[in-house]
Amino acid sequence: FFNLRKFLNPLPQRADQIKKAIHKSADVSLLAKKLWPNLTLILTVDTGAFSWYSGKLGCEIPIYAPLYAATEGLIGVNMDPLSRPATYTLLPRAMFYEFLPINEAEGNTCLLSNQVQLGRQYELVVTNLAGLYRYRIGDVVTIKDFYNGAPVVRFDYRIGQLLNVRGEKLPENVVVRAMRDIFGDYVTEFSCVEKVGTPPSYDIYVELAANNAEEQVKNHIDERLQQLSPVYASFRRKSAIGKPSVFFVPKGTFAALRSHIFKTNPTQSATQLKIPLVLRNEVVITFLDESIKP
Repeated sequence: FFNLRKFLNPLPQRADQIKKAIHKSADVSLLAKKLWPNLTLILTVDTGAFSWYSGKLGCEIPIYAPLYAATEGLIGVNMDPLSRPATYTLLPRAMFYEFLPINEAEGNTCLLSNQVQLGRQYELVVTNLAGLYRYRIGDVVTIKDFYNGAPVVRFDYRIGQLLNVRGEKLPENVVVRAMRDIFGDYVTEFSCVEKVGTPPSYDIYVELAANNAEEQVKNHIDERLQQLSPVYASFRRKSAIGKPSVFFVPKGTFAALRSHIFKTNPTQSATQLKIPLVLRNEVVITFLDESIKP
């Protein structure tokens, strides 16, 4: 590997500026502009779990997510930079796409690009140029438009990243919105776990940027989830799903979790490591359980 260290010099004045800016900025959405006054555009990924972090930047600086891509290859391009949430035009020459309806009433037969319907949800099935054949990548998208016959999609969630203890199928983007509405910029990171019980419920692990969150905020999460999801609200009214339990973990817990994962799995790539918003790994869940504030 090419070693860049010999070309890098310490910048103590810049380091001091960054420390002061972070210390003074309680509002994360203003921090980027303080660090880089000439910043006019942010290119990033803002779908799925990443939407939590891009949302923290606020709307003062435009955010453009140009590509929809996966390990399997390039999937789509954002042709409308102003669309929020982002939409992506699928590229016919990048892969061959098929669409598996999410609604079971629509059947379980894969459809082609000219057979999908506006407003419907589908799981993407791809065949790529490297020989990967009819692979279910786990992404669920909604058809928002067509561009010269190519579907324009909005990414909704990944299969497995649903809270689903009673058939409510609560997607991660709804949970992200509820957490942002309740906590704003005061939450650094969070993850959820489905809890088996009578009735079943959710455990939510929350790391705060400041240690001044009031306990009554916990109640508002349940209220906001009910407002955002009528199906969840119906199950809550019938007591078929219990009230979520919110646990606060100390500052630095999720950073320590990443270090723990790297130590226990040396082959883990730093660029591929994402802490899911819906946890199913027992090792990770145990780590967070042991970190809960007394």
